[in-house]
Amino acid sequence: MATITPSIVCLGVIGRNNNPLHITIFPSYDTTTQTYAPVRTPLQFSLLLSGTLDIFEARSRHLANPSGVSGGSMLLSGDLGLLHAIDDRLAAYGFETNTGVKFVAVVDMRGRLAKNTTTGSRGGVGLRDNELKPVFRAMQTA
Repeated sequence: MATITPSIVCLGVIGRNNNPLHITIFPSYDTTTQTYAPVRTPLQFSLLLSGTLDIFEARSRHLANPSGVSGGSMLLSGDLGLLHAIDDRLAAYGFETNTGVKFVAVVDMRGRLAKNTTTGSRGGVGLRDNELKPVFRAMQTA
């Protein structure tokens, strides 16, 4: 039995000065044509990555000063989790390094056709935040 599972459709690296350093787009499974094709154009993914910059800024400001008083400490992990749900299909997750470089993974919740499913696999839609930590760790070491 084949099921549709979430897959990464875009990985982006954004520099400390908010300039795009790298964008990689991966094809996603299209159920209507039964083929693999990108869900957005490169320009649309570039705009989606640019849209995450405001969220990075707002969250880093909040994490640096959580109580509203000066002297707050930044969290050790740069994992910001879900940045925003773009639509019912796409969601952007983010990670910021201590040097200010930002990593963004755009996930398609209906992205990949999995033919071999095991019984006891978790049901439901969505991803847990810790499921993308290996992706960000691999991007950081690459």
